[in-house]
This record gives sequence, structure tokens and C-alpha cells, in this order.
Amino acid sequence: MAHVLEVQKKMRLTQFKIDIIKDSLRVLITLNLPKETTQTICKSLRKLGIKIDPNKPMNEEVLNKLQIDVNNLKIQLETEAEQLKTLTSGVKSSYEDACVSIENTLERTISEDVSLAKFISLENSAKERSKIIQSKRNK
Repeated sequence: MAHVLEVQKKMRLTQFKIDIIKDSLRVLITLNLPKETTQTICKSLRKLGIKIDPNKPMNEEVLNKLQIDVNNLKIQLETEAEQLKTLTSGVKSSYEDACVSIENTLERTISEDVSLAKFISLENSAKERSKIIQSKRNK
């Protein structure tokens, strides 16, 4: 389950990067911004791995970044989606099903905002309790 959540987190981050880059590029190309503002946006995009030269014609730079960098991120997102599909193929239960199962086994409720580490600990506790219950039944 943990690996699935990690892949989902990567996917959300990649999609967030795509959205931020597209919005920033849209602002650069549609608004007539002062040079300082354009440079600030370019510096912020550089932190996301997108290098724009504010001294070059903005239309060309933006088109280049949309065609190359954003497409590379889209390919990364598709790869992550395939990885998630592979990880979840054959999985019949969802996160919610796992929570209900743990709640039933441990006879307690789980908060909806439980951290991943705590969820894993609860899952391990439920497995141990299930083994104890099974061994008592087999005796």
C-alpha cells in the first residue's frame, strides 16, 4: 500500500508542476509584464527545472518550453500512471476497505487524516491481532 501512495504522491506533484508551468508561461506570454516581474517568474520556473531566458523573445521561449519541457513532464506522468496501474492490478480492495478491515480487527476507528506511518503501524497491529485470533481458533 505504501508504494502505491508514494506513486500517487509523485503523480500529484508532477501534475502540479505541469499546471504551475502552464500558468506561469501563460502569464509570461499574455501579460505585458515589467522586466523585473518577468525575471522573478523565470527564476521561480528555474527551480522547477524550466530554464527561460528573459532576454529572448518570450513567444519563442514559451512555445519551446511547452513543446519540450511540459511534454517531458506529461510523459513522466503517463509513466507514473502506468506504474500505479501495474501496482494496483489485481488489487481488489481499496484504501477505504483496508481501513474498515483494520478498524474491525482492532475494534477501533481510524481518523481520516491518519499519516502513512501510522496507517502502516495500524495495519501491522491488525495483522498481528488477526494471527493471534486465528491461532486461538485453531486450538
